[in-house]
Amino acid sequence: MSRKVKFGIVGFGRFGTKLLLPAFNSAKNAELIAITKRNLEDAIQKARKYDIPLAYSCSDLAQMLQNKEIEAIYISTPNKYHHSGAIQALKAGKHVIIEKPMALNAKECSEIIEVSKETGCKLMIAHCYRFNSTIQYVKKIIDDGKIGNLVMGTADFMSTGRASTRSWKYDKDMSGGGASFDLSIHMIDILRYLNPVPLKDVSQVHWPDPLPEKFLDEFAAFTLNFSNGFVGRAVGSFYGPHHTCLEIFGTEGFVRAFDWHIPFRKVEIMKEIGGKHQTYEITNDDHYRLQIDAFAQSIMNDTPVPISGEEGLINQKIIDLVNE
Repeated sequence: MSRKVKFGIVGFGRFGTKLLLPAFNSAKNAELIAITKRNLEDAIQKARKYDIPLAYSCSDLAQMLQNKEIEAIYISTPNKYHHSGAIQALKAGKHVIIEKPMALNAKECSEIIEVSKETGCKLMIAHCYRFNSTIQYVKKIIDDGKIGNLVMGTADFMSTGRASTRSWKYDKDMSGGGASFDLSIHMIDILRYLNPVPLKDVSQVHWPDPLPEKFLDEFAAFTLNFSNGFVGRAVGSFYGPHHTCLEIFGTEGFVRAFDWHIPFRKVEIMKEIGGKHQTYEITNDDHYRLQIDAFAQSIMNDTPVPISGEEGLINQKIIDLVNE
């Protein structure tokens, strides 16, 4: 049997159960051997149910990090605890992958990056949609020059925020921001991934504006002005049906996809290249599994991680604009 990197998940909630657990169960390079939950009894119950060897409470994180068998930590706690959890894990000699957003603000991100450099432990930000099959297909069309020089693009994510089971989502102290931190950041990262050149400037609008104290944005739109002339719009909204839209226009054509963000879903991609309209159907793979395997591979091979802390910091500086 080939070696697998042994992981612990810090913050094993519904996201961990629904999305991360299946990803680990099918991963080629990674194995989940430990979880934490706020309550130890709950952690033990979940570990038994899903055949996970080790269980800890969040208050016993230090004990978990003492386990030498655990090589890497996946942090999927509420955003407030990304900074402290990452630093504690890195200082314990563990490689760390952090759910987006990287932290509550750019200052916290910079501190995490610095500790990663000091310890020599790998740090990756879980911008999972970079591994999405539809996004990969669109990126290849762009990189192959099929739609010419990029002109403009939109990436929108709508989700019924009040229906979320994450009760902390509307607690600013816990989340840091609303639709911007939860949804817009995904769209910002996708546009930056598809067009990986420096930004010239960024502007944003959000609702409500101004934000009352402790209040969260429920709609946030960012305009990204790139150095190669491409202009992208990234939108996150807690209003409307669960829906994603991606459109990229170039001098020679365009590519478009709707509701492309769900693993294993069939997605119809529409494109026009040289005046010729085409449709193409693609079935998404599990981008959570691909993300975990990519991080594990970078650990095993001692190669750079696919999505660095510096990438997370750039995205964080953009979403921080809603709180200024």
